[in-house]
Formats: sequence, C-alpha cells, structure tokens
Amino acid sequence: MASRGMTIGTVVAVVVVGAAAAGWVYTTRSAPRDRHAAPPSPTAVVGPTGSGEPSPIESLQPLVMPDLVGQDFADARRTLRGFQLGVRLVFAADGTDRSVRATDPPAGAPVPKGITVKVYVRGAAPLLTPPDLVGRSCNEAGHDAAEAGLYPQYPSGRSGVVTAENPSPDADDVHWNDTIYLYCGADPSPSAP
Repeated sequence: MASRGMTIGTVVAVVVVGAAAAGWVYTTRSAPRDRHAAPPSPTAVVGPTGSGEPSPIESLQPLVMPDLVGQDFADARRTLRGFQLGVRLVFAADGTDRSVRATDPPAGAPVPKGITVKVYVRGAAPLLTPPDLVGRSCNEAGHDAAEAGLYPQYPSGRSGVVTAENPSPDADDVHWNDTIYLYCGADPSPSAP
C-alpha cells in the first residue's frame, strides 16, 4: 500500500513539473525577442500610472529621481508630491524664470520614499493669492495652505477651525514659500439649542 501511495505521489509530481516546463517552453517560444534590447531594469522611474499612483510593482522597487530640469517648478512639485515625496522649493534671489535649474537628489539617483526633495528654481519666488481658509478645520486649512505653496504656522494650536489668517486672502504681496499664520479655535457659529 505504501508503494502505491509513493507511485501516485511520483506521478503527480511528474505531471506538475511537466506542466510547468510546458508553460515555460510555450511562453519563451511564443514571446518575440529582441536580442539587442536591454534587460529589464531592477528599479522603477518615478512616473504616474493611469491611476496617478505607482503600480504595485513600482511600489516594491526603489524609486529613481526623474529629470525635472527645465520644467515649470509648479509642475515638478506636483509630480513629486504625487509620489508622496516632500518638496522644498529653493528660489533664486531675482528673475522671473520659473524653470527648474537642479534637484537634490539629482536625476537618476535612488529616492527613498517620504524624503524631501530640494527643487532649485532659476528665478525668484513668484506672487500668489492666499486661499480663504477661515471657517475650515485647522488640519484641512493647513493642507490647503501647503498645496497653495505656503508654509502654515499655528500660533494658537491646531484644534478647531480657522478663525483668522495672516496674510489675508486679499493680500497682494504674498510669494511662494511665505509663511501663513492660521489662528485656530472653537467654531464661532452659534450652536443649536
């Protein structure tokens, strides 16, 4: 009886190995090959998939810093933030050129997830219009201020809603990378009895 069980086990093993070998032969013979093509890279270049998120395969592989030199700084910032990387814009002292001069880490370097990338811009920080954040939750307002290109500070803490902001949305002298002060507290709207 033991020999019959061993025979069945051997037959099953031969069938499984044979099926695997047949599948391998089929795929290697049916796939066209380019003898001059480079082998697949073990790393993934940072770049969006159709969903805007890295693919599962890309998320397992180290990211490689894309070449952003020459791009508008706002586009480069959006690309990097899309991959959940921090971005620190470093503007020149003067000029109006919005293009990226260099990045740190440089193009082609491995990029650990979650780091902050320095983006050096050829020109000075341009003007922007601060968003109107009064009445929004403090955390949401801080996120929106950062998305707009400002650095939020919370002199009264981060709980509650924004009761005031400085500079205000009608300020006309606010630049990228400027600080915006968000004053947060209890919701000023009256509560229902």
